Amino acid sequence: MRATLLLLAALLTLPAPAGAADAGTFQKPEKVKPPKRQPLDERPVCTQQQKTAPLDPEGVYRCRGVPFEVALEPGKTYEQTFGRGWLSIQLGTADSIAVVSYKPAPWVLQPGREKEQESYAKKFLEAIGAQGLVLSEPQPYEQAGAEDARRVEFEFGPPERHFVGESRSFFVRGWFVNMMLAGLEGSDLRRGGKGAKALFASLRVVESPGALAYRFAGGETLDLPPESWLLQGRYYVPSTGAFLSLGEGPSPKPCDALDEADWAKITGDVAPRDAPGKVHFQDSRWLRHKKQRLFLARARTDIGGGKLVPGAAAVTCREGRLYQVFALDTEKRLPDLALDTARLLLTLEKP
Repeated sequence: MRATLLLLAALLTLPAPAGAADAGTFQKPEKVKPPKRQPLDERPVCTQQQKTAPLDPEGVYRCRGVPFEVALEPGKTYEQTFGRGWLSIQLGTADSIAVVSYKPAPWVLQPGREKEQESYAKKFLEAIGAQGLVLSEPQPYEQAGAEDARRVEFEFGPPERHFVGESRSFFVRGWFVNMMLAGLEGSDLRRGGKGAKALFASLRVVESPGALAYRFAGGETLDLPPESWLLQGRYYVPSTGAFLSLGEGPSPKPCDALDEADWAKITGDVAPRDAPGKVHFQDSRWLRHKKQRLFLARARTDIGGGKLVPGAAAVTCREGRLYQVFALDTEKRLPDLALDTARLLLTLEKP
């Protein structure tokens, strides 16, 4: 957030870069309509920092923005871990291995993603020291509401401690979800056991109930797309592969007193000043909806290795404060990224 505030301040005090709109050159504001308001997702917030999995009174794990739920034992405590983008719930006992893991990631939108289902099971089991591991070929199975659901059977270990299990995984709206269950002889989490069947049956895809509300420091709220996921300080939208950053800061003038030269500085540069050459400015313009003015800039941003992806920054001013949404279309799937970014600001509401 501090970096964003510094960026806004810098844009208002430094000259506009070459190619930015000069004072007096803005065209008549383009009218823009706000997005259709959705109900908010009121499910419990589940964060990556939580050490135990939050369950409702019935023992169901259901989280705001997450596209599945799973029924566990009410009143029981389950460890939750986060690493390398994966959030995992540990369900195992002394005679079993049981884990539910999920992750939003760009590669799940790409062809060939089914290879990840087999490799994930293999990497996970090798990481826990599974010796003599035998894996079957992935086979499709029915998972209502999911895409590319596949199961992999496996077994490992010496005769006196031999685990037999199954890994089931699927893709849904840009997410990868996996449940892995295995047990020793006599464990009901062993493949085909009563407990294993019940857990697999309780894992189900759910529709997103609505948008997520982002709250600024002053209490103002903004609607984010359904299933937006906080990842390394930015919101990731799995269904599109877009990243969103949000910020706010004081305006140097009353909102009505900002002239075209001021807005040229704001919308003419969407790059941090310490990253020259990383952002290639394209154009800027201003929009309006009723009495609200929005200012929009487009650019192509280097996200590493010379890969340029579309970027957009939208800014508005209300009661002496600037509000900004910056978006990156990492998968190049959004033909109206800039306009969609600006329209998010039309959902801004006072507390």
